[in-house]
Amino acid sequence: MRTRKRSWIKNSGKKGLDAMNKTIGKYICAWAVVCLAGCSNEVPQEGQTAVASFHVATRAADNTAEREITDQQFVRLYVAERRPESGKPEATDPSDQYWDRYNVVLYCDKYYDLEGQTYHVENLPGVWHKFAFVCVPDISQGMGSGMFPTQNTFLTYKDLYDFAIDYRPVLDYQVALNEASKEDLAIYRKIIDRWVDTDMPTNERVLMRRVTGQFVLNMGKPADQFDTATNGAVTDITVSMKTARNCYIRDESCDSVLVIEREQRKFHWTVSVEGQLEEQLLPIALLPGELSDAKVTVSFANDTSVEYALRGRAEEDVPMDAIEIKKNTRTIVLFNGKDKETFEVRYAGFADGNDATVDVDDDAWDGV
Repeated sequence: MRTRKRSWIKNSGKKGLDAMNKTIGKYICAWAVVCLAGCSNEVPQEGQTAVASFHVATRAADNTAEREITDQQFVRLYVAERRPESGKPEATDPSDQYWDRYNVVLYCDKYYDLEGQTYHVENLPGVWHKFAFVCVPDISQGMGSGMFPTQNTFLTYKDLYDFAIDYRPVLDYQVALNEASKEDLAIYRKIIDRWVDTDMPTNERVLMRRVTGQFVLNMGKPADQFDTATNGAVTDITVSMKTARNCYIRDESCDSVLVIEREQRKFHWTVSVEGQLEEQLLPIALLPGELSDAKVTVSFANDTSVEYALRGRAEEDVPMDAIEIKKNTRTIVLFNGKDKETFEVRYAGFADGNDATVDVDDDAWDGV
């Protein structure tokens, strides 16, 4: 009997229901793959191989410019096909909630770390393939490659259905927000389903879209928002929340983002003496999902602090609620220091240009 569980998959308390849901989801995925092939006239081309060429870039939205891959980004391509065999051990206990994961849906025994803007994949059999392009931050040594499944996990399971991106290196990097806020810390992804025709070369331009979101806390000008005459200058702002730390590489519908495992995190923002009269914008790159157990702690020069529950509302006459992070969207939260525990939530797209800058109208909040 298999007793080892994968460390990067959360073991929920509702085991039976979760197992059933995951099993159903997996077979829906398998049925969709079969239907895709069934609606096509293509048949496997035995003994022949092809070359697929891709030019990769990132794009925030349809109306924004393409961006070439930079030296602070890491791009990996996973190539999967529909095959029953794998390197996984056979299931021995159907009562095990993980037993269905032995049944390969998207057999994947190859991946490529892409360098430059154009890449050629050779020796592809003439069958249906799923190409998963993923671009992650590579700010520090090993950050990018460390966000993907380990070589041991890859060789053991060989199923793209199960592979996940580990966002913890980016969350760790953002503990010191002042420095991290200058970088592009987003995940970009593009999933392509293609029948590879060995008689006709595949040549495509791949535009990866941002699947992470950004939480932007606008604390206003500290001198206007807080009683600095009594407490002294604001020295530090700490944001804590429970947020997702992993997401699957695959999707289940067009560009959907499937997040797994959540944990409590803290992010620190230092305020200088000069910053007391400057607007404080705290941008945090996060995976999509609802923030829970969220709060903001403001510390002062006299070693005192004040804490606010981080809940917001999009309109005046609606109750305060948990804040949601959406993919490829800025969740802008405006703090009102004159009315404790009041935050206003707005959603905005990513501007073309410097993604670290958020423009807010002078009258967008009533904290001054």
